[in-house]
Amino acid sequence: FFIGTMMYTMQHLLVAALLPSIIAAFSLPLYGIEGSGWASPAWNWGSAVGTGHDCAKICRRNYSTEGARITMIDSLLKGDEKIDLEEVKLILALVIQKANRLEPWGGQVEVAYSQVLDHLVEADRYEDALPLLLQDLQKIFKWLDPEMDDTIDMNLLLYDAKDDYELATRKCCGLTLKAMEFAEFGL
Repeated sequence: FFIGTMMYTMQHLLVAALLPSIIAAFSLPLYGIEGSGWASPAWNWGSAVGTGHDCAKICRRNYSTEGARITMIDSLLKGDEKIDLEEVKLILALVIQKANRLEPWGGQVEVAYSQVLDHLVEADRYEDALPLLLQDLQKIFKWLDPEMDDTIDMNLLLYDAKDDYELATRKCCGLTLKAMEFAEFGL
């Protein structure tokens, strides 16, 4: 019994240790750039050298117009499955980073959104865990002073999405980017 339990435990530890590598091997690189993604050592967020910088450059170019940003938000609010959630996480990070740099929100808002950014950068919370990203963004959404209809929509996400976390996360990100005035001010 003891040896069987020990082997079972070792198998689970091995799978847990290898899981990030397995997931990375089967996930498509962002914008076709090898080594892109928050968990990649080549990502190097915040540096002018690395795949994070390369992806941010493409992202900024793709969303350089208000029309492109409005289309992104609308697509997210409609739950468009063609939108890459890794790209959306990058957009969120760039919007948070810009807001912190240009006009710090101050107080709880800045701390809360900086924590989301930290979790993205560390790849320690949202990698393949959409419910956690959804939960964190829902929890701090009110601090963005959103429109009342958007607050109601945010509160009903899981109900409306019938517990489809991917759909709910897409809509949540759309509401968050709308409230952060992504369409107006960009990246």
